[in-house]
Amino acid sequence: MELKKGQEVLATTQGPLYSSGFPEPQPLLFHHPIQIDPDIQYTASVTMEGNQLSHFGQEGMSEVVVLINYYGKRPDREEYVNFFFTPSADSKNGTGVQGGQIPQILFYA
Repeated sequence: MELKKGQEVLATTQGPLYSSGFPEPQPLLFHHPIQIDPDIQYTASVTMEGNQLSHFGQEGMSEVVVLINYYGKRPDREEYVNFFFTPSADSKNGTGVQGGQIPQILFYA
């Protein structure tokens, strides 16, 4: 898995992923948290090798809005994080916003 800001690679990680036959996502994490700045375009990609079939997502969304939960520490504030998804020139197999191999993004704010 790789995360890029423009052409600069910010983080990479490798790990075995095995299909269990069920569609639940398998977590693959970077070795340390990566700071993501607002209003900057990043590219997340996964390269899968082998001949094993894998599940893939469909009906992806071009925008996702997430309410930040402060667990009662800031009851007077509601803050959101917006994720915008666009096609990437790095995609070589037809995956993109509508369908692909990255079903979740784990983050904290």
